Amino acid sequence: MKHFIFIFLLFMLTSMVRAEYLAEVINYEMIDGIYYEFSGNEAEVTCKRSELYRYEYVSGNISGYWVHYSDYSGNVIIPESVTYNGRDYKVTRISNWAFCDCSSLISITLPSTLEEIGYFAFRGCNAIETIYSNIYRVFALPTDITYFGSKVTFFEQIVYDNAVLYVPAGTKTKYRQIQGWKKFLNIRENTVDITISNAGYSTFYNSQFSYVLPNGLSAQVVTKASNGKLTYRTIADGNTAGIVPKGTAVILESQGGRVGIYTLTPTLNNTSYSGTNLLQGSDEITTTTGNGYHYKLSYGKTGTVWDNVFGWYWGAQDGSPFQIEGHKAWLVVPSGSTRAEAFTIDGDATEITDIEPDKSSDVYYDIQGRRVSTPTRSGLYIKNDKKIIIK
Repeated sequence: MKHFIFIFLLFMLTSMVRAEYLAEVINYEMIDGIYYEFSGNEAEVTCKRSELYRYEYVSGNISGYWVHYSDYSGNVIIPESVTYNGRDYKVTRISNWAFCDCSSLISITLPSTLEEIGYFAFRGCNAIETIYSNIYRVFALPTDITYFGSKVTFFEQIVYDNAVLYVPAGTKTKYRQIQGWKKFLNIRENTVDITISNAGYSTFYNSQFSYVLPNGLSAQVVTKASNGKLTYRTIADGNTAGIVPKGTAVILESQGGRVGIYTLTPTLNNTSYSGTNLLQGSDEITTTTGNGYHYKLSYGKTGTVWDNVFGWYWGAQDGSPFQIEGHKAWLVVPSGSTRAEAFTIDGDATEITDIEPDKSSDVYYDIQGRRVSTPTRSGLYIKNDKKIIIK
């Protein structure tokens, strides 16, 4: 959206006033949808704009005319650093007017490296629903702002009243005291509560924060689908304050069998996972993506051979994409690996077993989906797609 901003302040001086007019073309670079200006080793987030006209003053008169173009929308995540021309720059500032009049901006993520946000940076951003702040060293926002003769707030009042401001764990009190932040009615520390049901498992994904696991939880990724099995790799253990890296989809397991709510705490630790992972995730309700068969973690459908059996199941017919809630993970098994409709958790924390039944009349499967030639122990088995009990 093109936004014209006229600023005219006139101070009467007794001495003669002389002003020199300068026309300057602003150089900016767009990286991953965000515009930056660079100085030294630092980067400043700015708006998309063509020219900035300014006056250079000699004796006190202040007059200027600015032309801004801001076109950010949706969910914008500002990183801690960006690479430009092979060089890394720390993101430390958001410029004046950077997101001005971006009426389709829904959420903004602020990096921990941020040191300053300029005047009118979010002026006219009425649709903001969520602000994720990673800033531990909280600084004041410009507050005594006059816009065409009227006092205005830093964020729009509707944002202060209705948006949720998520802040690092342990900093809520600070934000409640600092100018520009304390006006938010809804400030929450960005801990995450995970509910572990009787099955003992859940999934988790967050692209914006890394989280420390509490005691009793472990986090695993799926590294391989081969010979009808999925192989897990544990990447974090809550008993040793393990960390789930941001952007890594995981399955969480209750190690002690305790069900209930577990609280994950955000951290600035830059731990990362770069290995193979067949799990994918999203911060928002979305339709699953990925090449292959798509699975969700759940109980099997009532009335099928997987009734009340917990595991990975096709979320839609033939393993097609399906809708999943935010901050959850789904499994994508490459088409060439296997075409099982389900994988059940067999109690072994390192693998899951394929349960695509053989239609032969003499073939049995135990409840974990393992083929059994002749049942030798009493229990529940699957034969010809039906459950049978052998005593």
